[in-house]
Amino acid sequence: MNALAEKKDKKFTQFTEQCLDLGRYGGWSKEIHAKEGTAWELHEEFPPAGGLVLSGLILQQGRSYLRSEMGTKAFAKQLAAESFQAVLSLPEKDGWDHYHLGLAYQYGRGTTQDYSRAADAFSVANLAGNPYAQFEAIWSRHLAGGSRLDAVLALTDLRGKLADYAAYSARALALLELGRVRDIGSAGHFARILLLKRALHDFIYHDHGARQLRIAIEKELRAGVDELLPLQTPGAFLALYLTAKVSRVNPTGKEAIEWFRQAVGPGIELLETLCERKDLSFEELRLIVERAEAEGWTDARLARLAADELKMEDDVSPTTDDDTPAD
Repeated sequence: MNALAEKKDKKFTQFTEQCLDLGRYGGWSKEIHAKEGTAWELHEEFPPAGGLVLSGLILQQGRSYLRSEMGTKAFAKQLAAESFQAVLSLPEKDGWDHYHLGLAYQYGRGTTQDYSRAADAFSVANLAGNPYAQFEAIWSRHLAGGSRLDAVLALTDLRGKLADYAAYSARALALLELGRVRDIGSAGHFARILLLKRALHDFIYHDHGARQLRIAIEKELRAGVDELLPLQTPGAFLALYLTAKVSRVNPTGKEAIEWFRQAVGPGIELLETLCERKDLSFEELRLIVERAEAEGWTDARLARLAADELKMEDDVSPTTDDDTPAD
């Protein structure tokens, strides 16, 4: 690798890692502005692929934070179209050229959206040594119509860069591939809802893949609600409570606390587990204790767990001036 190619690789890697850091850890304006600053440098120093980077970022953000006078959507769309054609016309392309062609196809920036062509471009980038391309190639191949099983196996085998996101993706896709539980309102159903929660809220680091997962999960949760509502049992109410908390859109028709109120009673093992795991809110714990006192089952394990948890929360509450004993 010559000096210029090495510098290009270092700069494109820097930008990609800045994107990853913001995905993993979040960031304030300093980090966001630093990422855009790198994108402008790529555009100026390493066209035309750098133009695909900058135009993609501005279109994603909706504007430029650093050069508002020129970094508009109209500017970005024109830059994307020009840069795409220029990269496509290069007689020799490196791993970053193919990688950003893949992103252009994936998002439809400067060209029409085409997951199959995106997957092909990412595959070439991967063969050229781009360490980020394999993850994108797997997802694009899946989004183009590939099977979940093929995607799960490929993501499970992925090592190196993006291996953590590949593991999240594989886990979510495998969960969906297993299919819904047959025994609605059972312990297995509760477990599946909790696993769907994890899949729904894990940060997958793939916009289109994550959206597909969210749609599939929400569809399953809605179907479960239709089957749970006629049952009118504590187990069904508890599953509806979990669904209301897990779903981003809550298809149950009531707030989670309302289903929780109908589900509370002695001897419900899942509630005991949630209490032990400290997954219940102060309001939910208090509701259990008050219900137990009103109905006379304060000796039940659930009531004792909730009372102990409330006491612990009271013990760690900050002391106010009114609570300070006088000298």
